[in-house]
Amino acid sequence: MDVDYGKLKNKAFGFFTNNVNYQMNKKVEKGIRTLASEVDECIQMILNNKFVHSPHVSFLLLAKLKNLI
Repeated sequence: MDVDYGKLKNKAFGFFTNNVNYQMNKKVEKGIRTLASEVDECIQMILNNKFVHSPHVSFLLLAKLKNLI
């Protein structure tokens, strides 16, 4: 996916898997907070301007449109 049309070589790549083993008790990095959310919660965060990073929003919505999630 093109991220910035002003920079032709600026690309973002997204990958999908439905086989995830998510562990909440991994090592915590200073200044980084991990948040697990359901898809509908993420969509609500997008609508409320709480989830705003355009590549992440794009990949989430693309996966939703393709019925992957």
